[in-house]
Amino acid sequence: SVMGQVVPEMSVGDLKGGANHIHIAGPDPRGEGAFIHYEWPAGGTGASAGNDGSNAVRSYNEGDFNSIQSVETVEGAFPLRVERCEVREGSCGDGANRGGFGLRRDIRILGETAMLSVLSEKNVIPPYGVAGGRNGAANRFTVLRDGELVEPSDQPGKVSGFALRRGDIVREETAGGGGHGDPLARAPEDVAADLRDGYLTRDQAANRFGVVLDEDGVVDAEATLSRRDAIHTGLHRVLLRASNEEIFDGPRRLFLVPSGLAAALGVAEGDLVEIAVELGAPLRGWVCIGDGDAVVVGPTGMRILGVVPGASVEIRAVGRAPA
Repeated sequence: SVMGQVVPEMSVGDLKGGANHIHIAGPDPRGEGAFIHYEWPAGGTGASAGNDGSNAVRSYNEGDFNSIQSVETVEGAFPLRVERCEVREGSCGDGANRGGFGLRRDIRILGETAMLSVLSEKNVIPPYGVAGGRNGAANRFTVLRDGELVEPSDQPGKVSGFALRRGDIVREETAGGGGHGDPLARAPEDVAADLRDGYLTRDQAANRFGVVLDEDGVVDAEATLSRRDAIHTGLHRVLLRASNEEIFDGPRRLFLVPSGLAAALGVAEGDLVEIAVELGAPLRGWVCIGDGDAVVVGPTGMRILGVVPGASVEIRAVGRAPA
């Protein structure tokens, strides 16, 4: 984001953070000793001007090696069964160019016992979009047990020795890359192509990109124009006011958000929101409910945004999962 302030025209949407370290280990029922299955599933990369992000690939700095093992390798070497391995539907960060989609992978435990450990980033704070683009979905690692999702830790992305049992499914859902530019400016045919590929649902195409398709999957140009106008009208713009001092709660940057605006955004005290700028990355902060009709930001935040008090900006909630 620092380089985005220097050369904002070269801004790229954010991605999943460091490697997602996933360990499934336990006694091997097929022989003596224990097994350790270790992989680091990749996520979507960020979009840039004129380019969509890539789906479920490693970033350059993480090295040129596989992030997941083949189904045959996993099932031949460990008491595990890979039940699903696919693109994570709806996980992209929206934009004129969308971020890449993350990965969804379901691994079933076949032995009597096992344990799960996870070391991962961006499970709470998802990858940001740039130049008005939206955030991608956050990483999420859960356990499906008897048809119910179980959170293996009260610290998302940080799991140590969570006890697994026969039939449990470890569900790996990796982050999507951040988008670039206004999602309402994305070519409708590109949205339709993602829908045909199973990357998006009809509701996601309509609600996030404003693209309406008929029963045959063909873009309805008139309905799309109307839908996009309605979405644009519903965006939340607000005036900014600068505080005299920084507003932090420990390491967390706070925004003082009027109660009426918070209700309109659907956020509560302590929720994460972001203030979007025309170029570069948004500024994020946690909601502190206040009074008045302006959002109050600390002086450093105003400098990062590059705006003056009284500026009109878009503010929006930051979501962790596909909507």
